[in-house]
Amino acid sequence: MAEDLHRGLTASLAYPTLRAHLAINGADGHDPIAALSTAVLGRELDTAADPAAVLDWRLDPTAGHSSNPGPLPWLPGIPTTLATHEKYGPYLNARADLIHALVVDVREQANHCVPTTAPPWATHLNDPAHEQLPGDLAVWRAATDVPTQDRRPTGAPQPGAAAARVQHDLDARTAAVQGDPRSAAREWAPLATRLGLDVRHDPYWPELAGRLTSLRRAGLDAAGMLTAAAAEKSLPDEQGAAALWWRMSRHLSPAAVTTASKTTTRATTEAPALPRAWRDLAASIDLRLTTVDDWPTLERAIQDADTAGYDVATELPRLAAKGRLATEGTATDLAYRRRAASQTTNETELTVAADQLRLSAGPIARPEEEIRPSPRRPGRPAR
Repeated sequence: MAEDLHRGLTASLAYPTLRAHLAINGADGHDPIAALSTAVLGRELDTAADPAAVLDWRLDPTAGHSSNPGPLPWLPGIPTTLATHEKYGPYLNARADLIHALVVDVREQANHCVPTTAPPWATHLNDPAHEQLPGDLAVWRAATDVPTQDRRPTGAPQPGAAAARVQHDLDARTAAVQGDPRSAAREWAPLATRLGLDVRHDPYWPELAGRLTSLRRAGLDAAGMLTAAAAEKSLPDEQGAAALWWRMSRHLSPAAVTTASKTTTRATTEAPALPRAWRDLAASIDLRLTTVDDWPTLERAIQDADTAGYDVATELPRLAAKGRLATEGTATDLAYRRRAASQTTNETELTVAADQLRLSAGPIARPEEEIRPSPRRPGRPAR
């Protein structure tokens, strides 16, 4: 039938999406053939790059494709015919309930992250005026399967109209917090390229560019620091931007490093002093830790870990025992182990619910071949 209405329609990239939406409309009590015929006759399709995508938009410009909302803003609701179906109704309703519960879990975990435990894409988003944004982004990333290593807050552009609309809104909200993420990259790209950095393929480059802009706004000579870091020795073939930031961070106070990470406008040169007990603990691990120039970096890491509720007295010696501390940057080495442990713990917690949300919000196969969602109390992570 589709080919009779428009030759080549079934070969279009968006045809599976169009077919699925026609099926949803049919289950909602509409005539899908009549709706498709009306859409085809609306205007010409010969100049369209993807006729199926054009017809899908014509069928429903709002991209809702359902008379009731779904469990996620970009998903259609369950058609009434299916929701009340003797066989499929209980499964589909249970799956929708599971998605609702997992959304609560993922959002709650993301909103409780602190700068030292936040995943890389969220380190710039700790703004009290936008406290819901990290949770909304975490839900989006989980449900749309954005890779963990992708530092773009919403990942790659989504082709579907409904998903693209939600993605655009999230991108706009993110830009309101941290500014246009591309502006910093444009600002620093010429200098970074001259210094030998592959800005087009380095996944850490946008992060470094944002931090350079923050340092510049704080009154620091970011360009000079970057140039000096690049002159220390040749950059590695991979992760060159990360290597540059590692070199720069050794010469920054912990407050300045935190300023760059949070994209604030003021840097300081001193951090609040730690209780004597923490200094004694560090000295008992390695006498160099409290006497080296980079002690403030470890000092701040201990402060952040203690504030976040970690058992520093037990964990710091354990992290130091994992391997010999670096001869240069001794305190920085231990500080990075501490922060890496925090981030790993947090991402493990977040990944459990996020993985379940990704699977639950994905395509539905045959219900009888899937594991049925087990009843669980909303708001609690599934373990």
